[in-house]
Amino acid sequence: MFCTTCGKEIPENSAVCPSCGVSASSEASGGQNGYSAPPVYQPPQPNQYNQYPAAPKEEDEKTKPLGIGQWVLTLIVMAIPLVGFIMMIVWAVSSTTNVNRKNYCIAALIIGVITFALFMVFLFTFGIAAMTAFSREYQHGFPREVPPGFYFN
Repeated sequence: MFCTTCGKEIPENSAVCPSCGVSASSEASGGQNGYSAPPVYQPPQPNQYNQYPAAPKEEDEKTKPLGIGQWVLTLIVMAIPLVGFIMMIVWAVSSTTNVNRKNYCIAALIIGVITFALFMVFLFTFGIAAMTAFSREYQHGFPREVPPGFYFN
């Protein structure tokens, strides 16, 4: 059933309207044939902070998606050896650059640092192995001095 004062729905076992507090016993008779009036239109109410939902904000140059031409220009600049690295750092730390370009440059720098670190680990590991294999001590794959009791077949 619905409250005749505010138009909100009242649960069947409720004694008062939960919205406006009017006694539901007078409304329980419900007019003719036990039916109550349909709800009254209520305009949208502000949320709990007394604010209406935020309107969609307009995209500015910082948050607007980059176009194809801007991406192509970004990738061409990044392909230039020293200039590209410097521009990646500038775009990654700048507060005025487009957020898409900034995030791309941060990700590219992180991947570059990880790649460099892995390269150094492999270079160090395989460099030591190569130096050991080609050193004078192991020139023919075994030590120069043959231990006593060691015979070739």
